Amino acid sequence: MFNFTALAPIPQFMFLGFDLTDIAMRLVALALLFTVTKLVLALISPIFRDFDDWVDKYHKIDLPKHTHVAIEHVLRGIVIVIALAYAFFFLGSPNPLVSVWFQSAALFVVARTVIRSAVPFVQGLDSMVTHTYMSRHRRKLFEKAVRYSVYTCLLMGWMYIFGVTELFYAALAGAGFAGIVIGFASKDTFGNFIAGITIVVDKPFKIGDTIEVHSILGKVDEIALRSTTIKMFDNKVVIVPNGILATEPIINYTREKIRRLDIPVGIAYEADIDTAIDVIKKAVSKIKGVVTDEKTIDVLVDKFSESSVDLKVRFWVETETGIVSRKSIAVEKIKKALDKAGIEIPYPKRVMIEPQKPSKRKK
Repeated sequence: MFNFTALAPIPQFMFLGFDLTDIAMRLVALALLFTVTKLVLALISPIFRDFDDWVDKYHKIDLPKHTHVAIEHVLRGIVIVIALAYAFFFLGSPNPLVSVWFQSAALFVVARTVIRSAVPFVQGLDSMVTHTYMSRHRRKLFEKAVRYSVYTCLLMGWMYIFGVTELFYAALAGAGFAGIVIGFASKDTFGNFIAGITIVVDKPFKIGDTIEVHSILGKVDEIALRSTTIKMFDNKVVIVPNGILATEPIINYTREKIRRLDIPVGIAYEADIDTAIDVIKKAVSKIKGVVTDEKTIDVLVDKFSESSVDLKVRFWVETETGIVSRKSIAVEKIKKALDKAGIEIPYPKRVMIEPQKPSKRKK
């Protein structure tokens, strides 16, 4: 073991058999190592950015932003592993590479680096290849797959390092029998798991879509293998088992780029229908998000009501502009346009007739 007191003629202080001078110098070395490591980690990002600008200027290679993030995570992981090796050396390990504790810590750093750099790397690769696209839905699934795979490899690596692989294989054998028993006891959970795989394969919706199932209306916040999280518009969070989503009808409001809105409008019997239709069409066509090049604005005469002639206004809007807001604006614009044109929107009127009191006869 390396003796730090041999570096300089420093008085040696002993206490209960421990060389306090050597221990103090090791702690000072660890503090300096920690400071240098933090400094190097802080300099990785600007140095790599300057290097990337140089490569782009002289070699015309421009790496995407996500690739920058992935490479920076890898460089940080390498620096941390090297710092760990020196830390174990300062703590007294003659060869840190053969120390099981160093191998265990280094394996954890490598696993963490892989998890943090895998998704940015794929996103950077995705931006360089034109025929691929990683949506938020795919990114979440890929991130979970990488995380679970790395955790499994990390567990197996730790068991190999500490020499308990036989225990791991025995646990797998016992888990096989236990899995059969648990499978019968939790068939609903297993069914939700299978349904989650079906949802991932069929893709009836993705993260960010607005869906409705079982009177639950909201945006898909997360898709897991057992359940799906839906965030309703009043900020309520609903966890829906995937078994329900796989067997019940689902209304997806945002899968298509455009949607049709139907708004009923009643006009007075005395009003001119052609004029009302023209006024309504002009009012709706000026609303932002209304599609007029691919679809037409239709105003149909629907039926005769007790006090009005009912029209049905049908038009198409871009889904991303917001269906609820477009409908509200359309109702407001139609009302103001009809008022300006002098066209009445009637409402039921009732006349109360008070019966006359019988007159008193004179005797």
